[in-house]
Amino acid sequence: MNRKQITKMITKDYKEHVATYKKIEQDKAPIIEHMTWGKPGTCVGYVVYMTIGNSLIVRGDYGEAIYTVTDSQPLRFWANTGLSYMKEKCRASEGGYGSKWNDWSEEECIDRIDEAIREHNDGGETEHPELLEEFKGAACTQQDWEMYLMRNDYELAKLLGECWHDYGPWSWGEVPPVRLHCHHIGLKLAWAQVKDEV
Repeated sequence: MNRKQITKMITKDYKEHVATYKKIEQDKAPIIEHMTWGKPGTCVGYVVYMTIGNSLIVRGDYGEAIYTVTDSQPLRFWANTGLSYMKEKCRASEGGYGSKWNDWSEEECIDRIDEAIREHNDGGETEHPELLEEFKGAACTQQDWEMYLMRNDYELAKLLGECWHDYGPWSWGEVPPVRLHCHHIGLKLAWAQVKDEV
């Protein structure tokens, strides 16, 4: 799936979710914000967002992660961040952290291939459709993609010109992980429900 498909799927899954919010303040202790996000009557797709000091802790059915910034920040701050910012601020998750936390998307890679071909050919078609099909066929996994790029310099030069490296194809299929999308979209939707109560 590409990024648009992932966003559409997650937004649909969260359609019936309801948020609850609680703020806990104690003497000489950091403020804790606790927000739950789930579909009433079931625990499927349930997520908890909690801020303590400079950390956002996310746990639930879409995996666990800890996001950290320098200064103490409330849920409002986290709900207004972008996906790439959250990804960079991830310090712990079962899938990786920061810039190392990626999934591979064959569809995203193929979209980027098509974009580069159009750019190189001034919006036109390639003169080497058989090479283009081979190029796209290598996009199925990150390992296959990297092996293809390393072994096919001549073919890639035919498709994209001698400076094909300038297009940055090594990361074309890398997308933020679905779990990160779930954390991010859920946080934004949940915060939108409770922000007027805070």
